[in-house]
Amino acid sequence: MSAASATRPVGDPAPLTALLRTCAAESSRVWSLRSTWWLVAATSLAVLGVATLFGYDISDDLDEPEFTAWVAGQFAGMFGLFGIAATALVLTTSDYASGGIVPTLQWTPRRTRLLVARVVVVAGTCTLVGLALVALAATIVWRFAPELGLPAGEGVRVLAGTAFVYGCASVLAAGLGLLLRNTGGGLVSVLALVLVLPLLFAIIGTEWSVTLAELLPGSGALHLLLEDGPGGPLETMTTGSARVVLGSWAAGALVVGGWRLLRTDADR
Repeated sequence: MSAASATRPVGDPAPLTALLRTCAAESSRVWSLRSTWWLVAATSLAVLGVATLFGYDISDDLDEPEFTAWVAGQFAGMFGLFGIAATALVLTTSDYASGGIVPTLQWTPRRTRLLVARVVVVAGTCTLVGLALVALAATIVWRFAPELGLPAGEGVRVLAGTAFVYGCASVLAAGLGLLLRNTGGGLVSVLALVLVLPLLFAIIGTEWSVTLAELLPGSGALHLLLEDGPGGPLETMTTGSARVVLGSWAAGALVVGGWRLLRTDADR
């Protein structure tokens, strides 16, 4: 299918109206996929399961709490990071796996509009699901240990920081999905960048491996979710550098993935 854009026909809706309609169609597609529900269920089990175990473990021997239930919920949210990224990846590549990308582009021939709608809906959906899980995880921990407290101000700070991490991870996964157009290859790539390679290079512990680990998106995400960072050889990583690394990877993946959607045939 050609990537060339056509002139706007007579009667074509206004750009904003057309974008909103495309976003609505993308949202319907997202929630009509069985894989969406399975991935959300698996991610929920991981996050809420960790929160339950954590809350139960600290409920009996908690003297003077050094953190709030929100921080505990954010810690539990770390275990859902790959699930959030995997969900974004699968939602992006499902059209290519089923061949539905061809009729999708026939209904939405302006690929820039489809790119914006797909990334906004996929990243927004995954981020909102992740934030809901973190909030629920914090509530579960608080129910086990009311001494921790659940202050509103702390909640805003934690949820804002978590939204940045989940949002960047979702955009990164969506960009990789648009670039690779393959669910299996995309999942392997996300797993490597978010979990395997950062931990592997950090464990090696040499100067060059630590430098590489600090440049990978997984290190930045873990640093921001753990608040004080993972420690060990990456203890020099700062909040600012973690945000720059994670944001840069998300933007880069979106650029290269978007370029392939806009400039190459859908069936290649």
